[in-house]
Amino acid sequence: MTNEQIGRRIRERRNEIGMSIDALAGIVGVNKSSISRYENGTIEKLKLPVIESIAGALGVNPAWLIGKSDKMVLDELPSISPDAQHIGVLYDRADDVDKMLTHNVLDKYDEEKIVTISTSKKNPGGFLELDVYDEPAAAGLGNYLSAPESRREQFPSFMVPKGASFGIRISGDSMEPVIADCSTVFVKHTMTVERGKVGIFVLNGSGFCKQLIVDRKKQEVHLHSFNQKYEDIVVNPEDTLITIGQVL
Repeated sequence: MTNEQIGRRIRERRNEIGMSIDALAGIVGVNKSSISRYENGTIEKLKLPVIESIAGALGVNPAWLIGKSDKMVLDELPSISPDAQHIGVLYDRADDVDKMLTHNVLDKYDEEKIVTISTSKKNPGGFLELDVYDEPAAAGLGNYLSAPESRREQFPSFMVPKGASFGIRISGDSMEPVIADCSTVFVKHTMTVERGKVGIFVLNGSGFCKQLIVDRKKQEVHLHSFNQKYEDIVVNPEDTLITIGQVL
């Protein structure tokens, strides 16, 4: 069964029992966009624990959900605690601010944001520690000597490109499918970015991860998104553009 077919079953079952995407996300413990990607079939890789949690929240057999069984409902479903169900109901009633706070608290449990490394990969080089910033905080990196608050994270050495100065946590899908939402990119701190390369920029005080396009004929500089649903950002002469570094 394809991801699209699995997503259709999730969506149809959710609608059948009258559950909102927000409520399902709250019960499962992931963000709304993750549920939307599952339902749209655009999720890159299905996570079994998430599928089991979704099935439990919807009251269906996980095996049926992924097309491995004709039996829709199990005698014993993966348990969703009464507290979790109650939280899902309360989540639907909450205002946008409280919903945002809920997601902030639960983010660390989101399977979509946990980077797993195959145990078959050897790591003879040990681990490296780098400062990691949230993408919106990149604006504060305009003055590299007074950088915004960061967190120190460890990465297997084989994952970190040579010359990386720090990491940036990407927010949004504008650079998909090359750079996924919530992924971490490694950045070399530099004052210039090569044409055609991806960099971290601060444009008029806002941080961006974009591909640098220089149109010599039109004498224009563009910040380009790989996702075609986003238009290029044209840098005007009156704009202030600061280069933070080049994505490796």
